[in-house]
Amino acid sequence: MSETLHQAGNGNTTDIEVPWPDLPPISDAALQRLSLTHKSIGSIASKEGYEMLAHVGDAILLAVNVEEFFITCLLRDLFPKANKGDITELRSRLVDREMNCQIAEHYELPSNVKAGKGVSETLQDSIRQKGELWEAYLGALFYSYVKEFDRQETETTMNIASLSIGGHSSVTSPTDNHHYSHIQFHGRAFDSLVPFLEAPYIPFARNVVDPGMKHQKDLLDIASRSKSKAELQEMKQKEQIRELVDNKGKENGKPTLVKDEDGNGGKDKFKATCEVTMNDGIILFGEGFGRNYKDAETIAAYMVHVEYKKRTHSVSLSKKMTHKRR
Repeated sequence: MSETLHQAGNGNTTDIEVPWPDLPPISDAALQRLSLTHKSIGSIASKEGYEMLAHVGDAILLAVNVEEFFITCLLRDLFPKANKGDITELRSRLVDREMNCQIAEHYELPSNVKAGKGVSETLQDSIRQKGELWEAYLGALFYSYVKEFDRQETETTMNIASLSIGGHSSVTSPTDNHHYSHIQFHGRAFDSLVPFLEAPYIPFARNVVDPGMKHQKDLLDIASRSKSKAELQEMKQKEQIRELVDNKGKENGKPTLVKDEDGNGGKDKFKATCEVTMNDGIILFGEGFGRNYKDAETIAAYMVHVEYKKRTHSVSLSKKMTHKRR
């Protein structure tokens, strides 16, 4: 069934058509209960409740091991030319509290959670806690697959043992080394989760791609290498320019936070400005956008420094041409 999800990114909202799959049932009853039980419930007071499972669910989505876990693998498959920094940036956009919260709400997990008095209302209003319910459900689903594979393996082993000639068998008892038996099923459990997760997360992933991200990263790389901010400050000290002002007219002289105007689900950015007054009174202006103060100011300084160089080069060339005509 395809429905619309409103994907938000720090103020931006983008509607995405999502082919929502049915929520797979958790076959293990104890895990099912735990995935929807808050630690405030008396029977598990002082324990972790669904938070233990949420920790596993978060790892399933966000673990950085490219070969093993879902989100990183998915992004690698969808965008094979993206570098490590691009993948990290996309991953941070794709899995956040608001996204997890909306998925949990779609599957009505918050309305089914059991919590102690005074906690239920807070939980219903908490984006973070509702997002944790989605992670907890994934963790419980993962472990239910592990237990099911372990059960199947145990039955198979016992059947082989019962068919051995004369009742003698070299097959290891199911209880031998059982401490390690679950680990061998983690890969199969993860494989069982992937088809369910792909349906909603592929459109999510394609939606968060910012076409300008590569250009922005290249610009920041060039601006950082240019050391324009330091050069402009040195020029001011040597009185080669009359005035240098960052973020003129802004509170505390800091960059301002602005919404991403691309409408692609990206995160908000900081906007910085840099203004240079040359000794002849000409004012040059540059602006830059970045994920933090430093990046925005670095780009703004670079842009105005480029304008300064263009102007001084043009003036110098004009003087040379005038001299030649004489």
